[in-house]
Amino acid sequence: MILETKPDPRWITVICENQTNLLKAFALCWEYLAPDIQIGFNDSQYDWPFVVEKAKNLGILEWMFNHMSLEPLSIEKITKWQYQYNVIKINDANFHSKHLKIPGCVAIDVRPCFKKLYSKAEKSSLKFYLEECKLDKKVDLPIHRINKYYEKALKEINNTTAEQMREVAEYCINDALSCQRLMVKHNVINEYKEKVSISFLSLFDAHYFADGMKVKNLLASRAWGLGILNTMIPQKQTESGKYPGAYVFPPEKGLENKRPVTGLDYASLYPSLIMTYNLSPDKIILSRDHAISVARSGKKLHRIEFKFNGRDIIAWSVKHENQSEMEGLYVIVLKELLTKRNKMKKCLAPLSEKKENMELILSNIEGKQTILEAIEYILENAEEKN
Repeated sequence: MILETKPDPRWITVICENQTNLLKAFALCWEYLAPDIQIGFNDSQYDWPFVVEKAKNLGILEWMFNHMSLEPLSIEKITKWQYQYNVIKINDANFHSKHLKIPGCVAIDVRPCFKKLYSKAEKSSLKFYLEECKLDKKVDLPIHRINKYYEKALKEINNTTAEQMREVAEYCINDALSCQRLMVKHNVINEYKEKVSISFLSLFDAHYFADGMKVKNLLASRAWGLGILNTMIPQKQTESGKYPGAYVFPPEKGLENKRPVTGLDYASLYPSLIMTYNLSPDKIILSRDHAISVARSGKKLHRIEFKFNGRDIIAWSVKHENQSEMEGLYVIVLKELLTKRNKMKKCLAPLSEKKENMELILSNIEGKQTILEAIEYILENAEEKN
């Protein structure tokens, strides 16, 4: 089925006679563009599996891959090694992802990115994220209407059905551009790059692996410089269970006049505890005899005791006593990160006031009002208040 519509200057339409040619055209466009990064919304749960399975059924997956990739592979190797399944950890849930891994290109699904950014949100649709970011809305074209457009186009080709299919094309293109707008709005790619530059990972790992991978890799790189060799191979025998925590009482709301209640909040509580008590694997002692021996040598120990799975766990950490040569691996890495963070905050501090002023101006721009008019309006209000 071929429907010809009036050319639209906003995009180029490639006319394909059948599904096979459509998929081949997709592969050729990819070959000419040679993208470094490919993004889509929920494409790893729908679009990529659909394209790959359809190409396999039509017998053109190998042809497609070898045009999209500089490294040609057989169909066996493509399906075994390049058609990748990944589990992206998002808080306590998992996001199941499947895509065709093309050498030289990182496929990024926008939906899991924003599920991490909006971790407490109940919705995770493209429409929801566009509204939250105050970006242009999706084209108002529900899926049931799209299905009806396709059904009509299959039965009859006329000006009406051609225009309806043009609406579908506009809907798809708008969705694709919306993904890019979202990524730019939250600076996602640059955030990934910042993380991988610190933790010595690839851009692919930054997207597909949780922060635990970044932490382990950062520790491993620093350990190598200290002459410590560690392994990333997990132990087969692991113990499940929960550590004891505090009981949180529901708050009693209202104003307390007789006896005011104050709250104390620690800046970066867990990192601060680790740095204070030198909580690092290379400074932890599990044997009582070893602890006694270390204490007799003149080093000070911090006793750690808690219950786990119904039994008492006792260990000791060797105190660093503010001596850098006594600091453990975790403490060294945390201090380095803290120094980088403070340096960055110091550089950004002068921009804070400018950012607030810009946000104030943007919040006052309504309709066709210009930025200059918004500034004048803000200045007039400020003069009236003074």
